[in-house]
Amino acid sequence: MRQTDVMLPPDESLGMLNISKFAAKIEKKRHFWDTLYAKIVPGIPELFGQVVVLTSKVKGLAQWSRPANNIFITFETESTQQRILRHLSFGMIHVMGNNTSKISNPNHLFRGEKLSNAREANEPSTIRWTDLNQRRRNIWYTQLQTTIVSVGVVALIAMFTAFCK
Repeated sequence: MRQTDVMLPPDESLGMLNISKFAAKIEKKRHFWDTLYAKIVPGIPELFGQVVVLTSKVKGLAQWSRPANNIFITFETESTQQRILRHLSFGMIHVMGNNTSKISNPNHLFRGEKLSNAREANEPSTIRWTDLNQRRRNIWYTQLQTTIVSVGVVALIAMFTAFCK
């Protein structure tokens, strides 16, 4: 969008309808060589087309229903954080068994039916964001595959080295 802002005349509005109209005018005036040049150096119509496609993708992805496994919340004060943690921390055994009799206020249940495992989060730089919603079994399986391949490569190199001597 920033590239489009730079290409528009200074007095032009940056609304989507105005950019669309401006892109259509440019597209209509183009000749063969202008079209070829636009394939190499994208102009406003090409950049606007990318914005439209990406906006559609974002709107489509926003309609998917995805269950939340991990929720990160920031608090204004440390005292608020400690109060929330005190009310929503129950221990892993109670959370895994969903022992709702442990809770005093039913409004503290996640989605009205599950105990939450509230705890202070690690620092953002220490979190592996790609593995965040993976099941532990899948992570172990991936690590096992990596280990087997690594051991196999080391064994092949050792056999090759022994064969070359």
